[in-house]
Amino acid sequence: MREYSGSIGVREAWVDSGSTGVRDAAVPQPIYTPLTDNTTMAAINESDSVTTPRSVVSRVLSQVRDSVLLLLATVGVVEIILAGIIQLLLDNDIIGRDAGLSGILADLFSDGNTWGLWAAVFTIWGMGLILVGVVGYTFVWWRRR
Repeated sequence: MREYSGSIGVREAWVDSGSTGVRDAAVPQPIYTPLTDNTTMAAINESDSVTTPRSVVSRVLSQVRDSVLLLLATVGVVEIILAGIIQLLLDNDIIGRDAGLSGILADLFSDGNTWGLWAAVFTIWGMGLILVGVVGYTFVWWRRR
């Protein structure tokens, strides 16, 4: 008799005691090996009850990598940070009208009103992306539960 080795939904032929037939291989039968050693079971229980900060961080990062909605929220956070940096540079006169730049740097960074506008745009876009990402992910999570 041939064991299940195909993909889900495949029908495969099998031979048993000289008779032939077709069986549905849509649901594979899992193979379980029972734990009989008490120390192994204690180690498994201990590892499940204690979560290290690294495992929490790695789980969060894997969730963000696997979800487009959480990735959108992450891009929103990056945009808000960028807007904060732009605003900080404007407040400290590193860019803007009073920066005292000359040459091509003055052409790129001299208009303080434009940079303030971009800081506001990045903040609004970032908040929108965070809102869409978090609310969308929460809705998908709620529907799956």
